[in-house]
Amino acid sequence: MKIEIGESLCYSYLRHVKQCWLVQTNWKTSEHWDKKKSPSNLQSLFESMRKRFGSDETVFKKTSDARQFLKQGEIDVIGVDQDGNVHAMEIAFQEAGLNYGGDTIQRVLKKLLRAVLILKVYHPTKKLHLYFASPKVRKAVQESLEQTFAKLKKSYPKITWHLLINDDFTKNIVCPTLEKAKTVADTSELFARAAKLLDLSRKGDD
Repeated sequence: MKIEIGESLCYSYLRHVKQCWLVQTNWKTSEHWDKKKSPSNLQSLFESMRKRFGSDETVFKKTSDARQFLKQGEIDVIGVDQDGNVHAMEIAFQEAGLNYGGDTIQRVLKKLLRAVLILKVYHPTKKLHLYFASPKVRKAVQESLEQTFAKLKKSYPKITWHLLINDDFTKNIVCPTLEKAKTVADTSELFARAAKLLDLSRKGDD
């Protein structure tokens, strides 16, 4: 089984910092779940999304059916906190810096829009938090991401948006998660266990 350290970090972050009692990585929907929107409402929501963000064909490509776009979706990490709020996180951990080739912003946007559609179809009455996190993003890409998030916030104001990159990634995700990890005893949490190992190694040098 492939283990992603970025997803493990976000898993621990949602559990211990955001106090989510239920967290899952690589979360996918099931065809057997009841959708909270009718087929016509779902398609209308998707068409509105395409109208707002479909000027660049790399986002939707030839997908014109909402159910197909929904079916392809996967959220890196999702959690439900103690108040019933839903937190969905997309994480990109690339040592050389965020880079998906020539369509980096479009790839990120596609992941976020698919998450929007999923959450609005299956959790329409819940308070929604949607995150994009990456530890290393070049300035030019950062500026484009910030512009994209500004448009997302304007288009979907009821969703709380979180862009956590570069210093914000360290300050708001890594540091508080490391602090909480000091008392975590769950051996299934890769990031928390790795943090403890490093802490023990440092103490051994004293």
